[in-house]
Amino acid sequence: MGVKNMFTHGRQISKKDFNIVITTHNRDLEGMILNLIKATENTPDTLIVTHEGNPKNSEIKEYCKRFSFIKIIEIPVYASLCKARNIGILNCDRDYIVMCTDDLIF
Repeated sequence: MGVKNMFTHGRQISKKDFNIVITTHNRDLEGMILNLIKATENTPDTLIVTHEGNPKNSEIKEYCKRFSFIKIIEIPVYASLCKARNIGILNCDRDYIVMCTDDLIF
């Protein structure tokens, strides 16, 4: 059984079937988001960004507001990468989740 059949039961997956979760800590996401859009030849249906860091750093928040498909979740206190990912997962509403870190290049 191929990977496609094992995970999707042979059906085609569309962008409506999955959430993308990015965890970040005070990093620039502009390049990654633009690469993501270019690589998928479309905007994702939902991109969840968990931002753990300085709440006074509003650059990430302001950048993410420019895109209607991005949901940003502020984590005001220190959280490990695992905890930030779990918070992102808890905010997902699709059958599949794609986990990314903020330094991923598509």
